[in-house]
Amino acid sequence: MTHPSVYIIILNYNHRNDLEETVRSFLLQDYPEKNIIVSDNGSADDSVTWLRTSHPEITVLENGDNLGWAKGNNVGIRFALGKGANYILLANNDLGFNDPTILSRLMGSIAGYKNRIIGPVQNYYYSPDKTFSYGHYFMNIKEPPFNMIRHKYSRETDISEGIEIVDYAAGSFVLFHAGLIDTIGFIDEAFYLYGEDADFFLRAWKQGYISMIDTSTVILHKISATSGTSSPLKRYYQSRNIWLNLRKHADITDNMAFFRMMALKGITRNLVADLFHFRIKLLRATIKGLWHGLVVRKYGKEASF
Repeated sequence: MTHPSVYIIILNYNHRNDLEETVRSFLLQDYPEKNIIVSDNGSADDSVTWLRTSHPEITVLENGDNLGWAKGNNVGIRFALGKGANYILLANNDLGFNDPTILSRLMGSIAGYKNRIIGPVQNYYYSPDKTFSYGHYFMNIKEPPFNMIRHKYSRETDISEGIEIVDYAAGSFVLFHAGLIDTIGFIDEAFYLYGEDADFFLRAWKQGYISMIDTSTVILHKISATSGTSSPLKRYYQSRNIWLNLRKHADITDNMAFFRMMALKGITRNLVADLFHFRIKLLRATIKGLWHGLVVRKYGKEASF
């Protein structure tokens, strides 16, 4: 029996210890046609040396600089397409899972379907019984008008039990047919960090792709191991890129009112908390992100904090 090839692209930037566990997790997968690629964004630790010494079977792409999530993954995607990949799996470098059947089960749900995108449930690494991501929604799941795009494209009768339709699966672990790139193009590098997976899979929805979560598969995610959970870097890109997403998808702005409202609430909550606790660096990063996203429309890499 032949199996479609899956190219696993792990984006790495330092944090060798995290990377070691992520690599082990994918190496133990029992899916026979897996190929692991590490796209390294100029790590300053010995991640690359360790990979080349300990795992010569893994392809290492040295980018020489921190290209960000979008461009770093695009490097890996281009390599995989050049090798004739049938399916592509994007993964962060801070994951852990011991179940060897995860990839096989995910492939079982989408193999033969070019329009399916799938990911697992993601729980917090240090609180493994607590869910971090069960898929994401742009619009209010409780209101009928919220999801006209999803409603239009998810009327399939052969979706297995335990599969949930979502607006998009988190880009930190997501599997899709390689033909998706021919249909919608590569990840938009204007985002640099944060929000680019939302844009990527919303573009997919518009072309008839269905995003799904397999509720029977669970991985553990350390969450922002590279950028930090409450870092100025993360605050800047999150408060900036949300406006790029809304601007890019103005054709469905009415349907995204819930997404916009939740974004404004989150930004306001951060501003108030940072002001109250006198967290000046975070406050400045949020304001700078709002200025660049809403007013001057400056995107790409912003390295000065």
